[in-house]
Amino acid sequence: MLRIVGGFSLALSRLLVSDGVTSVSAQEKNPLPHATQGKDAPQKTIEELLGGEGLAGSIHGGVAEGNLFVLVHGKSLFDQERLAMIPVFESVRSDLAKGIRGQKLKVWGNLIAKATPQRHILVRKVELGEKWDPKVDFEFEDYPAKPIEKLSEELEKKVEVVGIVHAVLHDGKVVVIEIDGNKKPLRVNDPSFTKDLYRDDVVKVRYLLQSRPLQEPKHMVLDTSDPEKKKPVEVLDSIGDLNGVVLDGSDPEKKQIEGNLVWFPKSPFASRDVWGVRQMDVGQKGIDRFLAVINFADEEERKKVEEKCRKLWDEEKALKRKGFVRRGDGSSFFNRNIRIRINKGTVHVFSRNQGNPILDLKAEDIEVMRNEDK
Repeated sequence: MLRIVGGFSLALSRLLVSDGVTSVSAQEKNPLPHATQGKDAPQKTIEELLGGEGLAGSIHGGVAEGNLFVLVHGKSLFDQERLAMIPVFESVRSDLAKGIRGQKLKVWGNLIAKATPQRHILVRKVELGEKWDPKVDFEFEDYPAKPIEKLSEELEKKVEVVGIVHAVLHDGKVVVIEIDGNKKPLRVNDPSFTKDLYRDDVVKVRYLLQSRPLQEPKHMVLDTSDPEKKKPVEVLDSIGDLNGVVLDGSDPEKKQIEGNLVWFPKSPFASRDVWGVRQMDVGQKGIDRFLAVINFADEEERKKVEEKCRKLWDEEKALKRKGFVRRGDGSSFFNRNIRIRINKGTVHVFSRNQGNPILDLKAEDIEVMRNEDK
C-alpha cells in the first residue's frame, strides 16, 4: 500500500533517507538499469564489475546465522539497488559477518538466477573497507539484547514467540524477526501467511526448529501444519493500521505517541541527521517501535522540528549524565532522560519494508517531558 499525496513525493526526494529512517526502495520509485555507477563514470554492468575490478558498495545489514547479507550499490537513494549476497566459502561468510552497517566493501563473484525481484550475488571474494563512523561525542550504553546463546536455548523449549518484524523478503518467503534484541530469520514454506506483513508489525509466530547437514544453529521455520486450529502468524499490533492516522492530543478518542527522543545520525543511507521517537511497550508486549519525526510540506517548519530536537539532545549532552543508548551498530541512538509527546501529526507508512514509520508534524506539536531519571 503506497499512498503519497501533495508534496510528499518531492519531500522524500529531498530528504534522501533510507532504511534505518524511511525507506522507499529505489526499485519502487525508479526501476534501475543494470548499469549504476553514477552519471560521471563510464557505466559498467554489475556482472562486469563482479567479474573484473569488483563491485563496490556498502553493507546494508545481515543476519550471519541465516547467511543473509545485503549490499547497497549506488550513490544516492534513487540510484541504489540492494543485492542479496550468498557467500561461497566459509572465509567469505566470516568476513561478511565481521562487517557493520554502512561499512564500505567490494565483492567479486557472479549473479545467480532467483525467482525473486531482488538480485542475488554468489560471492567468492570480499574486501571490507572503511567503517562508517557516526561521530558520537557522548558516552552510551548498548540497547539491551538477550545473549544469542540464551535466546537459542529458550527457542528450543517453545513453539511460539512474540517479536517485531524487521524485514519481509522474497514476497514473504523469508521474514526477519527481532526477538529480545536479536534478529532471527524465519523461513516460510507457504508465504500466503506472511506476504502481507509490514516491517514493524508486532507478531506472534508458531515455528519449528530445523537443522540442515553441517549447519548450526537450528533455523526457525514457520509451522503451518495445522493453520485452522493454530495460527501460524498472528499480528498483535499492525503498523499498517497506523498509516494515515491523525494524532490529536485534545481528543481522548484519538491517539498520541509518547516516548524517548531518538537520533538517526547522518550515514551512507541518510543524507542528514533525522530525529524520531521511541514508542515503548507496543501492544503491551514490552516491544519498542521507532518512528521518525519530519515535516514534509514546509522547509522552514522542517528546520524548526530538527532544531528543536537537536537543542534537546545537545542540552542533555551538556549534563554529561547517563542515559544515551545505542541501537545495533549505531544507526540510531535514544536518550532515556528526554521524553517527548506527539500531540498532533499524521502517521505515514509508504511501503511494507519502510525502515521507520514517519510522523509528519510541526515543531509546536512536540511536547517536551523530562524523565525523573538522573
